[in-house]
Amino acid sequence: MKGWATGLLVGSASLFVGLSFWPAPNVWILAARAAAEAATIGALADWFAVTALFKRPLGLPIPHTGLLPRNKARIGARLGQFVGEKFLDPDTLAQKLTEADLPGQLATWLDDPEVRSGISAAALSVLPGVVAALKDPPVRDPVQAKVADWLRGQDFAGITQRGLVGLVEHGGHLPLLDKAADWALTKLAAEAPRIKAFLQERAVTYLAGQMDSGLTRLLRLDTKSLADGKIAKWLADELADAILADAVTRLEELRTPGSPLRYQAHAYLLQNAHSLAESGAWAANIARLKDYLLAEERFGPRFAGLWDQVMDDISAGLPAARPALEALIADHAQRFTDRLRHDPKVRARVTAQAETLVRALITRYRPVAVRYIAETVAHWDDRAVTEQFEGAVGRDLQFIRINGTCVGALAGLVLFLIDWFLLA
Repeated sequence: MKGWATGLLVGSASLFVGLSFWPAPNVWILAARAAAEAATIGALADWFAVTALFKRPLGLPIPHTGLLPRNKARIGARLGQFVGEKFLDPDTLAQKLTEADLPGQLATWLDDPEVRSGISAAALSVLPGVVAALKDPPVRDPVQAKVADWLRGQDFAGITQRGLVGLVEHGGHLPLLDKAADWALTKLAAEAPRIKAFLQERAVTYLAGQMDSGLTRLLRLDTKSLADGKIAKWLADELADAILADAVTRLEELRTPGSPLRYQAHAYLLQNAHSLAESGAWAANIARLKDYLLAEERFGPRFAGLWDQVMDDISAGLPAARPALEALIADHAQRFTDRLRHDPKVRARVTAQAETLVRALITRYRPVAVRYIAETVAHWDDRAVTEQFEGAVGRDLQFIRINGTCVGALAGLVLFLIDWFLLA
């Protein structure tokens, strides 16, 4: 188009010059010359106007020319402001986001098997690094401090008091009582010979003491030898058997549900549990124990060791757990996709969260975008500015030159005819 516009300028000027030397021109030659003259003037005026937008015509320092390069900073500021107000309006973008059915689009995107596979692969690829990072002191120490603070704030005295009383009230101690009775019965059966020997020795010593008198000392008789006879042995055996049988009977009764002895033991333990739980010594002891265990020099190393061990166990188990994790991620992705399509609450929440995010981002970064546009345009090279604008609107500007040439020719012709036929 630039060639056509320039060609018309040259053509109209050449026609005007040629017709100016026409010998004895008639009215139509004069009319054609007037039209060519006006077309040349119009073409020159529009050429000057179009050229003055981008540079100085013929390089002459004419005021108010080269408008775009000289005002690029102002243009950039206005352009940035326009984009910020018209294209980066939070309310408008939030409304567009709602109209776009973001939950539906997200569900369609998640339906793609490659997308799901990519999500699973990405999650599982970063998981070992995340687990390893959890062992770093900057990550572990705050968790340790939070756990320690939480433990310090717990009423372990009250918890243990209620736990102890509740355990005894609901018979939780009875299985332990049965175990103790079983253990005692086993030990009695195993230690019966030793117990009998001990009782026999004590019986002989007792009888010897009872036989010790002036007569036995006068006759110089060994009372222990006299006591250590068949009668003493029989008596010791009977006594030991009676004691052992009574102990066995008591233990059997202790582990028999509903027996008086079992009830007495339960009542005794319950009474002592209440007394112990309600005493101030219990709370004080629990508090001292808690302070001792949560002291930094003891709790810190133990927590760090336990934490690192758990992380190491998780890391070691990740390869074996990968298929299960992939299936879990796929299952959750499918459930989330279904809810995105059919659950109004989830759809509304996703849309609301997206709108909130868009509003926050636009509000925070719109000034940055406006400033970036203004600074970018202001730092453009003059040639680059000219090329950008000419590339965008240069064709239309050449049509302006062509239209100016044609309109000038038509105006010149009309004015000539009016002057010739009406005013002459």
